[in-house]
Amino acid sequence: VEFDSSKEKQVVSFIDGDILASADVVPGWKGTKNFTVKNNSNKTITYDIVWKDIVNGFSYDNRLYFGVSKDGITLIDINKGRIPYAVDNGKAIIMNMTLKAGETHKYQFNYEFKNTENANSDKGKVFFSRLEVIAK
Repeated sequence: VEFDSSKEKQVVSFIDGDILASADVVPGWKGTKNFTVKNNSNKTITYDIVWKDIVNGFSYDNRLYFGVSKDGITLIDINKGRIPYAVDNGKAIIMNMTLKAGETHKYQFNYEFKNTENANSDKGKVFFSRLEVIAK
């Protein structure tokens, strides 16, 4: 995802690929998504990362866990973040990140289907979402 000064506000969407679109999610499954946000403009920008186009077939108790780190620093602990439902489309995951001109932020999203006592009831269910980066 790259920002430049040609537009006042840019919205860039991207899909996570096969990892989170898999129907083969079983208890103990883990996935990772790495991406960068780069500011090619000559001014500082602020941006959010939000959920978009969510499809979540998991029961409430067995929702996937997720964690987020930026440049190696944990922003959301994987034991605390829970994947949302379609009603949460547009909900911010990360808010008000400041990115100076020429800088790049490196993100890692980790996802996990924890192997709990009743996890097998959601074996094979699907989660899908796009992540959207919105410059303010």
